[in-house]
Amino acid sequence: MLASAFDILDDDRLTEALLRIRPVAAISRTMTASEVQDLLVSTLAKRSGGSLRHWRLVVGSVRLHDAATHPHCNWSVDPSGAAREIGAVEQLLDEVRLTHPIIAAD
Repeated sequence: MLASAFDILDDDRLTEALLRIRPVAAISRTMTASEVQDLLVSTLAKRSGGSLRHWRLVVGSVRLHDAATHPHCNWSVDPSGAAREIGAVEQLLDEVRLTHPIIAAD
């Protein structure tokens, strides 16, 4: 019977092997929906100007989806506003989804 790599490696070597697959910078705690919304709003205000209130209205709420049906990214937003504003939101969403694909409910 063949042993798996997890059976062969001790704890230190297993941790080292896993970190090669997924760097420490990519390992982070799960953010909540409100934290993602705050991150989006504050980043948009810094990059594009305007008030936090304005960008919070443009971004809207963060909707959570079932991870069983959305295994790669379990959240979405439906921005509203001018085309430039929606474009700014969509560009930022692409960036944030890379670092926080799975989030938790508040």
